[in-house]
Amino acid sequence: MPKTRIVNTESTLHTLGYEVHRKLAAVPQHAIEDLRARARQRSSVIFNTYAAGDSHVGDGRRKQMYSLRNKVTKPFFAQLDASLKSLAPSHQARAWVLVHSEAGCAEQTPHADYQPTRQLAQASDAEMPLAVLVAVMPQTRLEIWPRSIGWMASPEQPLCALRAAKQTLELGVGDVLLFRGDLVHASSADAAEHVRLHCFLDNPAIRRTANKTCHVDAQLEPDGLHRLDPFGLN
Repeated sequence: MPKTRIVNTESTLHTLGYEVHRKLAAVPQHAIEDLRARARQRSSVIFNTYAAGDSHVGDGRRKQMYSLRNKVTKPFFAQLDASLKSLAPSHQARAWVLVHSEAGCAEQTPHADYQPTRQLAQASDAEMPLAVLVAVMPQTRLEIWPRSIGWMASPEQPLCALRAAKQTLELGVGDVLLFRGDLVHASSADAAEHVRLHCFLDNPAIRRTANKTCHVDAQLEPDGLHRLDPFGLN
């Protein structure tokens, strides 16, 4: 897949479902090394690949760590929170995690970060909850399906044809990816150990179920995603 490097000239958040802000974050290497060292000791396995009947964790090499702020990292996160508030003033940055991929980690199952609900289905673009990925290492990659948004308007319907072809985004250190809560995406495979930061930009009026996502069936059609399975995975 071609790797697309975006220069953000105008918002594509509610058309493509995401936008990239290049070099928005000043990334202090000492803070990342502190996070990385702690993650090797304290990160927990999260879902990665999915097949019917399995545990959803797949190869067990995709992990995450909470409790990121300490004396070393606190100034960095204060700067990140301020930058995100300037991008989405009515939203709140919550649940920062370090996503830690061990060497050889497989590509993640396609999913959306928020589960379908009637409340979310009725949200306007301005009300739509968002998520954030901050690249703190070179060659931070994410698989996305541009324009795979708006399907939650019928959350009770598990089948949803999305005419969206997968692309691979590649981010550089300090790049910030802002994306809608209904955008279908997946973490890329990682040949070597890799870390990046993730948080939610919640709309306080819209409830989010912690540690639950919306799995997209692995059945892919030539014209894009075929089946959405609106059941949360840990």
